[in-house]
Amino acid sequence: MRNLINLPYCHRLVVALLLSGSFPAFAATCFESGWTNDKWQALKAANFVVADKNSRNHLALQLMDCLKSPNADVRDAIGYQALFNWLRENALDDITKITIFNKLVDDLEHNREDPHGVYLPFAALVLSEVVRADYVKSYLSDSHLQRAVDVASKYLAGTRDYRGFDEEQGWRHSVAHAADFVLHLAVNPRLTKEQLDVLWKALDTQIAPIHHFYVFGEPKRLATPVLYIWMAGKHSQEEWETWLDKLTDSKPFESWKQSYKSTVGLARRHNLNNFLLNLYALIQSTENAQLIKLRPSVANALDAMNQ
Repeated sequence: MRNLINLPYCHRLVVALLLSGSFPAFAATCFESGWTNDKWQALKAANFVVADKNSRNHLALQLMDCLKSPNADVRDAIGYQALFNWLRENALDDITKITIFNKLVDDLEHNREDPHGVYLPFAALVLSEVVRADYVKSYLSDSHLQRAVDVASKYLAGTRDYRGFDEEQGWRHSVAHAADFVLHLAVNPRLTKEQLDVLWKALDTQIAPIHHFYVFGEPKRLATPVLYIWMAGKHSQEEWETWLDKLTDSKPFESWKQSYKSTVGLARRHNLNNFLLNLYALIQSTENAQLIKLRPSVANALDAMNQ
């Protein structure tokens, strides 16, 4: 399998595209250059091992277009999984990672969705790994990180696509994938308190939507980055408790008991209660001193909602 993968990798083209901000040459389809579905499946069976560095970097750029496929076996199990493996293994050049960053951030920023509504959620999920790689070994500039904060927060707060899993087209999961993007930014010690506040505010907007009931694990995916923002140590206990009090205010209902009388109330109660339960479970299972400080306030919030 390794001998079959022998594609050219044109660094000059990549640099030109980085400078121009244009990406039309990359993969009109992820099946270009002789890469049939069978060949992608063979690469997957080989655990995405590509010995030649140039070929691997070239394929990483081609795989971005696979994220648009309505076929989950191509989009998720090949496109995302290959990029995940190579990013976790630090197997891509910095210039390739920056090219992927620029392309996917630009698409999120300009809402370049495919007709099936699967691309942008997976663009966000791949970006979570791209920014995680910077946390492991810095390669992004401060301006890159600022752009990531701006785009991640805008995409998370702005999404109204609450679809999770579909048996025909697999996962979309916009909220969860965007929350993962926020999470892997939040763990980066290079972020300022102001940047963390922007991310926290974006998370806050999706914790308890009133026209949708979360059923695909979104509350835990939202709770985790909130706790990592807290663990950065840049916020006071007072700031946390003020936020939690505002979050759990029963308004527009006089009390949480009244939330049982409408679907809007039930949705907000369901989503917020699940979020708090996930916060509580994550805090209870840790020995982290910074998180232990939150136990009383989260327990009190749950009690207030469920009296």
